[in-house]
Amino acid sequence: MDKIFEIGLEVILTAFVSSLFVGAYVQIYVLKHTTKNEWKKDALSKLLGTLLMELGRNKDTFKRYLDKKHQDACGMEYLEGVFKNSAEKIINMLITHASLMPLDLTKDALKIIEHYDVWLEQYKRHRTDKNSKEKFVFAGTIGYKFPKESEQRIIEYYKILWKDLYGTMDVPEVLKNVDNEDKETQ
Repeated sequence: MDKIFEIGLEVILTAFVSSLFVGAYVQIYVLKHTTKNEWKKDALSKLLGTLLMELGRNKDTFKRYLDKKHQDACGMEYLEGVFKNSAEKIINMLITHASLMPLDLTKDALKIIEHYDVWLEQYKRHRTDKNSKEKFVFAGTIGYKFPKESEQRIIEYYKILWKDLYGTMDVPEVLKNVDNEDKETQ
């Protein structure tokens, strides 16, 4: 009887300890994957989605900025206001949500920040100086062209996260027509 009791106790303890280890492993695994997925969702919704919408808006605005139909004083002032607002938002997003950007894209984010910082500097210089004869405000013409390659790497990362989370490449429409149109002088 004592032998049966010992064997039973040993089986129960072994099962209990095993279930603790398995339970702990499952909790760690679920927590790790839940946390990782939450980070991906945050990266998509709090940073990358909004960032790509602002970059897309700038691309469309830039086309109108160079179009002679929009180069009257009212049109230029409005479009430069869109650039200014968007540049400030992009810089703020990239700095505020830097923890949602993977380390290998940090240099790309910094290149985009630098481009928009220079554009804002030029905007202030040419639009607050009453003697300025500059019709357009550009950063590219002074050596700070828009970093298209950096933008493309961020877009590709967005697509990878999207597919990883949602299992599909059905990405938002704004990303389907993304190409490398010139932003040479912006």
